[in-house]
Amino acid sequence: MLARAAVSGDESALDMFNWKKSNKGGFALGSQEGMAFYISTADGSVYSVDEQVRSVPLLSVESAVQKMWYSKRRAVLAVVTDSLLLSHFSLGPEGIAQEISKVKLSGRGGQHADIVWTENGLLITASGEQHIRLWDVELDDHYALTLDESLGFEKGELLNCVSFCTSKQVLAAGTSRGRVALWHMVTVSDQKGDTKIHWKLQTPAEVEGNISQLQWGSSSHLLAVCSSSCVVILSEHVMCSHYSQQMAAVQLTPTQLSLANFNTNTHITFHTDTHIRAVQVTRDMVTVGNGKYITVYEPSGQTLHSTGSFQCESPALAVHEENIYTVEPNRVQIRTPQGTVKQLLVFSEAEGNPTLLSVCGSYLAVGTDTGHVRVFDLTRREAKAMGVMKNLSELIPDLGALRSVKCNASGNQLSILITQVNGRPDNKVYFYDIELDTLSYFNFFTGRPESSLAQSEDSQRTRCEGELAARCPVSQFWDENESRLFVCETVPVNSDLHCSSQSQIEKEDVLVVTFFVTQEHGLLLQDSQPKPATLLSLLALDTPYYYYICKLLFRRGGLVLPDLGEGGDQVVSTPSAAPQVPSSPQMVIRRALRDFVGLESCEKQTRDAMLNFSFYLTIGDMDEAFKAIKLIKRLKVVFPSENEFCVNDPFRCSFQCESPALAVHEENIYTVEPNRVQIRTPQGTVKQLLVFSEAEGNPTLLSVCGSYLAVGTDTGHVRVFDLTRREAKAMGVMKNLSELIPDLGALRSVKCNASGNQLSILITQVNGRPDNKVYFYDIELDTLSYFNFFTGRPESSLAQSEDSQRTRCEGELAARCPVSQFWDENESRLFVCETVPVNSDLHCSSQSQIEKEDVLVVTFFVTQEHGLLLQDSQPKPATLLSLLALDTPYYYYICKLLFRRGGLVLPDLGEGGDQVVSTPSAAPQVPSSPQMVIRRALRDFVGLESCEKQTRDAMLNFSFYLTIGDMDEAFKAIKLIKSEAVWENMARMCVKSCRLDVARVCLGNMGNARAARALRDAEKEPEVEAQVAVLATQLGMLEDAERLYKSCGRFDLLNKFYQAAGQWQQAVETAETHDRIHLRTTYYSYAKHQEAMGDKNLALVYFEKSDTHRFEVPRMLMEDNLSLEIYINKMKDEDLYKWWGHYLESQSDMEAALHYYDLAQDYLSQVRVHCYLGNIQKASEIANETGNRAASYHVARQYEGQDEISQSVHFYTRAQAYNNAIRLCKENNLDEQLMNLALLSNPEDMMDTAMYYEEKGMHMDRAVMLYHKAGHVSKALELAFATEQFGALQLIAEDLNENSDPALLARCSDFFIKHAQYQKAVELLVAAKKYHEALQLCLDQSLSITEDLAESLTVPKDSSHLSEAGRKELLEKIADCCMRQGNYHLATKKYTQAGNKIKAMRALLKSGDTEKIVFFAGVSRQKEIYVMAANYLQSLDWRNDAENMKNIIGFYTKGRALDLLAGFYEACAEVEIDDYQNYEKAYGALTEACKCLTKAKGRSGDEADSKLLILTQRFGLVKRFIQARRMHEEDPVEAVRLCESLLEEKDLDPAVRVGDVYGFLVEHYCHHGNFQQAWTKIEELRSTRPNINLSLYVSQASLEALQNAAGVRLVYRETNTHTAEDDEEVEEDENINH
Repeated sequence: MLARAAVSGDESALDMFNWKKSNKGGFALGSQEGMAFYISTADGSVYSVDEQVRSVPLLSVESAVQKMWYSKRRAVLAVVTDSLLLSHFSLGPEGIAQEISKVKLSGRGGQHADIVWTENGLLITASGEQHIRLWDVELDDHYALTLDESLGFEKGELLNCVSFCTSKQVLAAGTSRGRVALWHMVTVSDQKGDTKIHWKLQTPAEVEGNISQLQWGSSSHLLAVCSSSCVVILSEHVMCSHYSQQMAAVQLTPTQLSLANFNTNTHITFHTDTHIRAVQVTRDMVTVGNGKYITVYEPSGQTLHSTGSFQCESPALAVHEENIYTVEPNRVQIRTPQGTVKQLLVFSEAEGNPTLLSVCGSYLAVGTDTGHVRVFDLTRREAKAMGVMKNLSELIPDLGALRSVKCNASGNQLSILITQVNGRPDNKVYFYDIELDTLSYFNFFTGRPESSLAQSEDSQRTRCEGELAARCPVSQFWDENESRLFVCETVPVNSDLHCSSQSQIEKEDVLVVTFFVTQEHGLLLQDSQPKPATLLSLLALDTPYYYYICKLLFRRGGLVLPDLGEGGDQVVSTPSAAPQVPSSPQMVIRRALRDFVGLESCEKQTRDAMLNFSFYLTIGDMDEAFKAIKLIKRLKVVFPSENEFCVNDPFRCSFQCESPALAVHEENIYTVEPNRVQIRTPQGTVKQLLVFSEAEGNPTLLSVCGSYLAVGTDTGHVRVFDLTRREAKAMGVMKNLSELIPDLGALRSVKCNASGNQLSILITQVNGRPDNKVYFYDIELDTLSYFNFFTGRPESSLAQSEDSQRTRCEGELAARCPVSQFWDENESRLFVCETVPVNSDLHCSSQSQIEKEDVLVVTFFVTQEHGLLLQDSQPKPATLLSLLALDTPYYYYICKLLFRRGGLVLPDLGEGGDQVVSTPSAAPQVPSSPQMVIRRALRDFVGLESCEKQTRDAMLNFSFYLTIGDMDEAFKAIKLIKSEAVWENMARMCVKSCRLDVARVCLGNMGNARAARALRDAEKEPEVEAQVAVLATQLGMLEDAERLYKSCGRFDLLNKFYQAAGQWQQAVETAETHDRIHLRTTYYSYAKHQEAMGDKNLALVYFEKSDTHRFEVPRMLMEDNLSLEIYINKMKDEDLYKWWGHYLESQSDMEAALHYYDLAQDYLSQVRVHCYLGNIQKASEIANETGNRAASYHVARQYEGQDEISQSVHFYTRAQAYNNAIRLCKENNLDEQLMNLALLSNPEDMMDTAMYYEEKGMHMDRAVMLYHKAGHVSKALELAFATEQFGALQLIAEDLNENSDPALLARCSDFFIKHAQYQKAVELLVAAKKYHEALQLCLDQSLSITEDLAESLTVPKDSSHLSEAGRKELLEKIADCCMRQGNYHLATKKYTQAGNKIKAMRALLKSGDTEKIVFFAGVSRQKEIYVMAANYLQSLDWRNDAENMKNIIGFYTKGRALDLLAGFYEACAEVEIDDYQNYEKAYGALTEACKCLTKAKGRSGDEADSKLLILTQRFGLVKRFIQARRMHEEDPVEAVRLCESLLEEKDLDPAVRVGDVYGFLVEHYCHHGNFQQAWTKIEELRSTRPNINLSLYVSQASLEALQNAAGVRLVYRETNTHTAEDDEEVEEDENINH
């Protein structure tokens, strides 16, 4: 009945079935058998309903039921009524309900109460009071929850509704002030094992209006809120945060970020345009994602500005440098900041979909939803996978899903947090070593790693197990730079291995644990400390700091930051109705690591030393620990005055030492003695000896660079020692250079670079001459290379591939010799040497030549990968003595001291003159404190001398990558540079290296929009040098610009450059010699310049040269009329005369104006002036004499104004203004002149005149002609038909074509048929698309169809005038007509176009064109056509044409006409027998015939059988005759017997000629002298064949022998005659062939 009611539309019944309605009776499955659910009615009755929809009354209460809950465990039904009366009923097995208890709940009842049941029997009610009431039905306990004003709630705020999320154990309540209160339910076990429920109130969410209803969504992170003003869906979201490269970002609100830059110690608060779902930061970029879009921001002062946004639905996000990493199914996308996908990292289906991304240093860690992990190296242009894709499910049995995947700074270790299969977080942190492919872990539940901690001390292990046991890791981080250092946050776990509840976390029981992780020593506990109570969570680890996120707390209605120091909390926003986030809170703070307290600002060297000390101390290696910190010193420097300094150092001493070489590094002094190097203290104490063997020789050369010592011996051995340790340590092996350099005499100089892996060597050859090469020995690769300054090339060629670079290098550096060498003090790639010219005999230049300052300072980049790369070459300044050192960004030079006027002076080092620094005296004195060393900036550092180290390194990397042509790395090197001076300097470098792509970036960072625009406009120039010249011009490098324009031959641009620079003489000379196409333009511009400068005479000259003097000179001399008139009379130029005449006319000097108009031959102006003066007769004479159209037109207008029509028409005609003349003729009825004028005029005037004649009804022949001439043929034809002008009609019809009106064409064709002009009628019918009528007319009138007519009658395939079937029918009709007329080739063509190849072949056969017949048969590929072609060829003389015979056989074969082919073979056999008596060939032909008939047997039936039988018989007879002839020589008797038997055969003659058999016998008998028997055989032959010609069968010799023997004269015919029988046989053969 309930179901019927629901179906009939009863809302109450429908509501009972709607389980989602919370305000109706609920249901629960009972324990009774067959019970389905319980329902309640409005009167308080409760029914049980089974599966058959049978309802049974169960119980009744006093008022309507608001909520019901059934406990299956206790078989109890709890009912709450509208009056808040709670009743418990026990349900028996027979469905009987017995009341257990009845309780009146507190609170306001009615519709205001909102009631929620939980699965564990907890009843929660909100009835518009200031608290929420909770009843535990099973425990019979009740309590209330209230709001806390300290968290932002207001006093008197009422709770209206509630909703409980079972999966999250969160209770939500809506208040009257628009706040959503959230309580987190935590179950806590005490020491006795009892559990208690605690409710932790959290920070509220706020909406507008009074909240009336709440509902959790199917996704547990969504909460729907209905208020008095709106409906809002709230989404729970974990606060986003990220740290990288001293930049930190923390989300404050859905659209607000707090950014902190620890490099500049600044922080800002930034509002985004969308909700923040993910955030990633780098030093120069902030990337924000909202789940659908990703937006990129860049810092700009105290705010951020958006640089790009693109659509991307990626659940994970990571950023490295300028690359953005996003995920989609089965792949990771690497994008630019604009969203362009530049690379894809693809994962297979088995590997799963990437879900976790993490970047540390230059490595990307990826985790998938199937438990696979992989690391990618990001240091290259494209990301490169490291190791193999690892399936962690194979190593971790209970792996459910990956929670977090992080890699260390060197990319060789992965740390993983997982969730188990049962959904619980795992208590372990797993470490996967990519290089060793091993997995280890630290178990925080036991407080131990996989086996035990590497530390061996029991106390350490006990402490570790005690502090770290029973915990669970919740977050993990690797140090940004130190690959060994790992940290994680851990929280306590319950006994059931679940992570601790939120309440425990709130109690700040969070432990921050730090490990050293290495391959050799495994996991090493470095430190563990509790997280400070005022901080929210750990954000990152970047030595020497931990980085934490701060909490934001509610206090007194405002948001405050917790006390981070010793003071109390401070309010950072004032109280208001809705608390505000502080305007710019410092959300991230840093706390020093234990080992760095007090050392937070130490330099990197000290920081690395402290880390190494801590690491070695942890593993117990005290020697290495002390080595790590031995270099940490504190040296106090005091500056007592402005010009001097001293060091508070107690070591001031001297000691005796005879050493030919000396070097110093830090506090060590290096000296040499035979076969060893002594390392001494400043007091001279020898602390270490570096011993060399006798073969290695005595050390003679020492050199220190960085922390490395280079030693060279007198036997040519070299070695490098590492000085970074406590004792010097040899690197590589002792190298004997004599084995590598054959002509080595002695070492001149040995230097090593700052990283100790390269040695540079200068040598003296065996003959005592300095070598022209600089040798480079790579210690790691054990290879030797060199640069030959005599040829100007390295060992092979420069690494730079450009020919111009190589040519420049060979030109500048050739024929030189190196004299000194230096490595950069810090940059290991940079090498410099001084070179001087050499004489032709390869000796270095003399001192006098060196004094001429021809010294070149050459700088190289030296690397293992790219070899020697020329970086720069420049002459040594003349005022400097020699190069002293290279220490980026400076070269260091020693100054010269010069003698002037008896005193020593320093040379002019700037723009001033030399300055005397000592007064003259008897003996010149050296200045008391001369500045003997000065420094000059490297080319790439001009203007950047004071830049910081980061910029200096970036500039060096930029220069290096620019040299090798790796633009990606070059851009990466400079992307962090912000100084405009740096970018301008790099732009100048780009001029030298011609790298426009880099220059664009430099100009953009300089903010030089004008130069960038000029460079973009210059891209249209094809020469790179021309584009670079524009860049040089914009940067003020005018000399370089001039050189570049000349080098590329762009003298047009050089001309413009000279003009812009004001160098007019060079511009004119360039235009006259190289740029003549712009010569006039240059003259004109120069003239304008001279005019502006006031030199009018020179301007006049160049205006004349530019051919612009006709208008520019009058303009320039307008204020000096006298000079202008003199100039015009002098020039005698018609244009100037005309201009001057106009001027005089404007001044009313008509006579003078007429004079100059006459000189200028300006007839229009003369006529105009004469008409103005009233002398129209003179004007008419001028117009008639000159024939000038403009003058005639002007006169015509004058006559028309005076109503002299005939004169006006005359002059209009002379002016060719026919339309005006026609107008006057029509207006004045001058019809006779009108026709001629119309024919001279344009088609529009012709039409107008024709219409005029037509309207008047006169001269209709003229109207028809004019319509025709104007192109309106249809109109002319209509008028001709209407007026019956048949002569004109015939002329007009000649211009008709297919574009004409079809009806008009048909009408004309009828006209021509009527007048028997059938050919023209056919053409018109074809043009009218009436093909059938045209063809029928051809047939009726026997018109010959030519090739052109046939083509015109042929309708195109896609024509809309005829269907395809109609088109083919028409083509066949055309072909039939051609057949009748004997035009067989044309008929063949049309039949073929119609698709009827059979008829086409027949037509072609009638033509008798054998070649085309064979070709057509070959391309047609039809059986019938093949047979027809073969039959035709058989009718020809195929016996004498092998090609025809071949085609016949081929066509019969292709046509499957085997019976006909057999017949042809029979005919061939007959020919061979009759003509050539060649029975062997006949036998072969008969064999082929038998084969053909055998194949055709199944097709033709009995007829083929009979033919085959006859052919077989003939075949046998021929075979027997051939056998007889073949065995004659061996067995003549048997051969004769076979022939005799053949003669007895009845049907012998069709197969074997009887004459051939008798002839064979006669020959046999004659040969054996049996002439009587021979004569007998001849008589037998004559009896059977009376008229036979014996000479055809018997040889002439045999016949003559027989005649002589018998004495009888035989009568026979010559072989060239034929008997009648033969003729009959031939005739018969011909009939067969036909």
